[in-house]
Amino acid sequence: MNRLEIIECPECKTVQEARPEHTALFVDYSHDCTGCGYMIMESEWSALTDEELLEDIERSLFQAVNMKPLGDVYAYAFSKLKKESGKVLAPV
Repeated sequence: MNRLEIIECPECKTVQEARPEHTALFVDYSHDCTGCGYMIMESEWSALTDEELLEDIERSLFQAVNMKPLGDVYAYAFSKLKKESGKVLAPV
């Protein structure tokens, strides 16, 4: 079974999906980076944890909108909704 993993390129830091290739003798952990074409070898293969992946998503969104970290954005949005609606709102 080929499990999909999320890895980061050691050269350009692009986060991407990669699938280890299971052969008859071993599992091949090599992947061509989709960002820069660098050949990621087994010794460089490092699957991201859920926490690291969420941090990367937050960092990307922060850079994209050039705003405060998302926690502050959520807090601002909820406070604004609360004022406008007059209801107590809680994040899901």
